[in-house]
Amino acid sequence: MNTAGSSRLTAQLFAEYLRCKTKGQLLWRSPQAPIAHFTNTFCNRIRSDSADRAEDSIGRRLIGIDELANLDLSRPERRFLIDCDTTYVDLSRVHISYRARTGPKSHERDEPFLPILFVVDEPLQNWHKSLLCFAAIAISHFGQQMPSIGYVCQGYDGEISKVRISSFVTDTVHALTEAQETLASKSDVPLDLNHHCILCEFKTRCHRIAIETDNLSLIGTLGEKERRRLREKGINTVTQLSYGDR
Repeated sequence: MNTAGSSRLTAQLFAEYLRCKTKGQLLWRSPQAPIAHFTNTFCNRIRSDSADRAEDSIGRRLIGIDELANLDLSRPERRFLIDCDTTYVDLSRVHISYRARTGPKSHERDEPFLPILFVVDEPLQNWHKSLLCFAAIAISHFGQQMPSIGYVCQGYDGEISKVRISSFVTDTVHALTEAQETLASKSDVPLDLNHHCILCEFKTRCHRIAIETDNLSLIGTLGEKERRRLREKGINTVTQLSYGDR
């Protein structure tokens, strides 16, 4: 959901965009918040337990990003974890300095705010790390030093791993710049069905369009890179592909 005229992109919407550009664009255009999937209640319960363990393990208090504005930072020993799910950025401010792209030379203990991402029910992927970097950029938009590292708390057991954010800044800024153009566009992004569709509220709509347009993604064995390669050759439908195989 996006407020009309706003350029604010939330972490949750960016996550949907990274997994499926079509869903990200549809949610951005929607005047209403999406209906939560029934699995969210279970995931939120696991996430709550993991948050307590993360605070104890890392030795930092977990807060939402909007709490930054009301913190008393006069005490240097105060250190916090910023919940990635609460972060957001202004898409008009996604340009990051060269120093931030290459990674600041600071120690973890010198950084008062570090982002943490909770991943409950799926393996860690590169887009998760981009989301962690997104949160680091959001922290910098609050006038704070952009963190050089972040944490991922993963699985039912809350296994914690450290991620060096500087390795993903350039790709994340590129994705945000692309998102700014894609989400604001009146043209629909090319449709690609994927394994996330089964839990998506737009699955009926997208599957209908895929059938109507004879979309290549109806062939589940065709990966994203292969579909892209075929489209570069001018093969955009299942029918065109079948003629090519004859």
